[in-house]
Amino acid sequence: MSNKGVSITSGTIIRFILILLLLGFIYLIKNVLILFFIAVIIAATFDPLVDRLHRLKIPRALSIIAAYLFFFTLIGSCVFLLYGPIVEQIMDMARAFPEFYNHVTSSWRNISGLENLTTPQTIGNTIGSSIGGITKGLTVATSSIIGIVTSVFGGIVGFFLLLMMTFYLTVEERGVTKFICSFVPGEKRALVAQIITQIQTRLGSWLRGQIALSVIIFVMSYAALSLLGIKYALVLALLAGLFEIVPFLGPIISAVPAIFFGLAESWNMAMIVAVVYVVIQQLENQLIVPRVMGKATGLNPLLVLLVLLAGARVFGIVGALLAVPLTITISVLVENWREYKPSK
Repeated sequence: MSNKGVSITSGTIIRFILILLLLGFIYLIKNVLILFFIAVIIAATFDPLVDRLHRLKIPRALSIIAAYLFFFTLIGSCVFLLYGPIVEQIMDMARAFPEFYNHVTSSWRNISGLENLTTPQTIGNTIGSSIGGITKGLTVATSSIIGIVTSVFGGIVGFFLLLMMTFYLTVEERGVTKFICSFVPGEKRALVAQIITQIQTRLGSWLRGQIALSVIIFVMSYAALSLLGIKYALVLALLAGLFEIVPFLGPIISAVPAIFFGLAESWNMAMIVAVVYVVIQQLENQLIVPRVMGKATGLNPLLVLLVLLAGARVFGIVGALLAVPLTITISVLVENWREYKPSK
């Protein structure tokens, strides 16, 4: 029997240690990397507007400031107009939950044959615990939103850091591409620049389309729920618009409370609300998304779902929100790897 040894050189050990150190360093600065990725997405979103203003002989720095002012003025106006009615509806919703609970459970018990499926006590306990959780969630809604914003931007300092990063990535034409290429060897810069440009273009198209899509779904949901006479239509429509950013699960999650409040009116109303949400979802998938999202769509649904689950597992809600842009980035990298991989 011959003994075969495995030779491990000192260079291999050093490379292995360096890789471990690099991975550890990346893990330590993961929040900074997430912040930078968000800045890249925002810069890609503002770029077309900044480029258009720059073609009108307006300096890029002033163009970025004008874009910022327009964006924050728009957001501020929406908050000013909607904050009061939304808070009022949320408070009214929390106060009215016991009444809704009694109505829903009594309607449930009146269904013929339901007692053969489960007991009213079990149903009451289930709905009661669910409503209790929702009521508690509504009570701490403001603090939860602040917590989410804080986790994303790392507080006020992180938010201003994000604005500064976005500014410096946008103030120079093709700033993102030039910044990343500065870390790449000269012979690879042309290829990397091409890949970064593709990623940036698709990310910008996605975010602009996503914002437009959320606004459209908000308006459609509010109009439909208002016509049906559903209480708290504004809050429910706002949930529908906000949850549009979460792929697959978002529309389902936003439909549940709307159906519940429809159920508080009658079983027929709950069915109608469910049908309305299905119709809105179909209109979105078949008509709105192809026109609004453009080339940013066409992603592999399984890949998006895997990235969504992995992102939510590792980074929580931030990872879930970044699932689609991460999938876009991965898709562009895979497409270019297939095209430019060396043939042997």
